[in-house]
Amino acid sequence: MKYFPLLYENKEAWLLSKTKKITLIGMSGLGKTFISHILHIKHGWLHYSVDFRIGSNYLHESIFETCEETNISLNKRSFSIKDLSLLSKYLGKPGNPSANGLDFSEYMKRQKEHRAAEISSMLDIPDYINTHLKAPKTNFVCDTSGSLCEIVDPQDPKDPILSRIAEQTLIILIKETDSEMNKLKDRFKKEPKPMYYKEDFLKKTWKDFCIQKNISGNQVDPDEFSLYGFEKLISHRRPIYDLIAKKWGIEIPFTEISKVKSASDLNELIYQFLPDTKG
Repeated sequence: MKYFPLLYENKEAWLLSKTKKITLIGMSGLGKTFISHILHIKHGWLHYSVDFRIGSNYLHESIFETCEETNISLNKRSFSIKDLSLLSKYLGKPGNPSANGLDFSEYMKRQKEHRAAEISSMLDIPDYINTHLKAPKTNFVCDTSGSLCEIVDPQDPKDPILSRIAEQTLIILIKETDSEMNKLKDRFKKEPKPMYYKEDFLKKTWKDFCIQKNISGNQVDPDEFSLYGFEKLISHRRPIYDLIAKKWGIEIPFTEISKVKSASDLNELIYQFLPDTKG
């Protein structure tokens, strides 16, 4: 049973609706941003990137105070939806400072800032829709961060974020396969990137890693820890995302959504995975 009625209760409701509003969720690297760009660039959908919102509206000054790109002026245009590398650089990786690692206490501080910014960015969605969704843009796509599952409680019927976005949009989980997860791991091994972790999960993962390696925090190789943390993190996140889809939205397999080339492709796919009848 859903905690909140689907915005489009069945296939017919989706088919007849003149305004499509969706929120894409799931692991990083499964195509949320790619699909959003197709909808926005090719078909004029209003695109709300949560990562862009985090960087441009909430962490902008903090990022430029700590990054080395001091020649970039402090304005929102310094960020691009297509290039959010400054946000990743700001989050950083904990570990040995000689390997560009952050002191763990500083890393924790930035993690907390990211959490607060992501929560605010998600709660901004209804006002953003009400303000910006008007002709000629009559359809909306929200491209969420891969860490959405860390800031919500899908088992709480009154979760302030999930209830807010479910009221305004259809939540769609891009459901990964085991094969695709292995590809994401291989990709991460080649290029470890900064991640957001929930505080208790991060502290335990950091402690376990240091104990296993028998080293202190300032001896940790940042990339090695990032890979270790990533493998732990995706196992932790998968069941949470599954529960979000079960209680708050629908899921579409990655194998299907990866074939999408246009808005009509996506509309047909969503139609297939919505219930036949109300309830």
